Amino acid sequence: MKFARSLAAVLILLAAAGCASKEAVRPDGPEAEPEAISGTPRIEVLYIRMTGGGEFVDIRFRMYGIRKYDPEPSNSYVIDEATGEKFYITFLRRIGRLATTKGDKDGSIQFLNIKNREGKLKAGSLITVVAGPARQEHVVIGE
Repeated sequence: MKFARSLAAVLILLAAAGCASKEAVRPDGPEAEPEAISGTPRIEVLYIRMTGGGEFVDIRFRMYGIRKYDPEPSNSYVIDEATGEKFYITFLRRIGRLATTKGDKDGSIQFLNIKNREGKLKAGSLITVVAGPARQEHVVIGE
């Protein structure tokens, strides 16, 4: 009898979860642009450092002009200004993307962790940081 009640409760919960409104589902694709607050979205890079023995680039920045920034690999990356090559957010299989997902105040500190493929980026390299619709050019990687 307890099993039947538990099974019925689970089925009711699953049915309710499947009835989520369209707004509750996270959109993907070009329509998933962040919601602007006012003015042009911009970022202020606080620092960029090589971490993990040069395997990663750690970027800390403030985001202005966007209500909620949700980093997606397709629109958050770094461009090496010398070669034009793009480096994307690190994605770990069990953890997910290594980037801020909860900063929802204008001017809150965000972070991105970028995988430095084959050690191509070096301390002192000039890069462009792209975070959603905002970008900051000519940023030097620190040690």
